[in-house]
Amino acid sequence: SVGLSLSSWDCPRGPLPTAQAVFDSGRSWVAPNAGTPELLAHEQGHFDIAQIYALKLQQEINKLADDLAKAKDKDDCDKLTKKIDDLYDKYDKQQRAEQDKYEKDTNHGTNADAQAKWQKKIAKDLGK
Repeated sequence: SVGLSLSSWDCPRGPLPTAQAVFDSGRSWVAPNAGTPELLAHEQGHFDIAQIYALKLQQEINKLADDLAKAKDKDDCDKLTKKIDDLYDKYDKQQRAEQDKYEKDTNHGTNADAQAKWQKKIAKDLGK
């Protein structure tokens, strides 16, 4: 299982939280003798999609540096926290939708042509 995560942070002292793609090995599995290079490439695609959205989220969070610098009290911090939470929700929702589309389009990695197209798209989106 993959997704997005935000580091803890302290308002108003900062720094702003860091967005990351995360992999939960406890919720991931593969049937014995089913671990092929193609399956691994497909699963790497899931992580890479999460990374794309973590980077997008981080770019938006970084734009809030001035808000953090101006935060003086609990009300300011509550407003900033709400902005960050809303950004997280937005990018997490987009990331989940992209994951679902990836699964559907590639038929869980079994459609080689679609998988190849997605791998190119993912590499482009990551700037590789």
